[in-house]
Amino acid sequence: AAVPVLHSVEAGNDPVAEAGCGLTVPPESPQAVAEGLRHLAALPAAERRAMGARGRAFVEARHTYPVLARRFLDACGGRP
Repeated sequence: AAVPVLHSVEAGNDPVAEAGCGLTVPPESPQAVAEGLRHLAALPAAERRAMGARGRAFVEARHTYPVLARRFLDACGGRP
């Protein structure tokens, strides 16, 4: 959808921060989620569009079927 992401998941990585496509807030915090939504809504439209575009580019470069298939084949030593 190419829109900014509000990420509230505790994990070993933070793809939203890596892609620069949104905001990460602490999990299990309704207040942080609400503040994050207010922050994103207050951004200029151009900045929100740029975040969305960065997120889309990040996903297309790393998570489309052709990319995932190539990574899988590479992990298998190039054998189908």
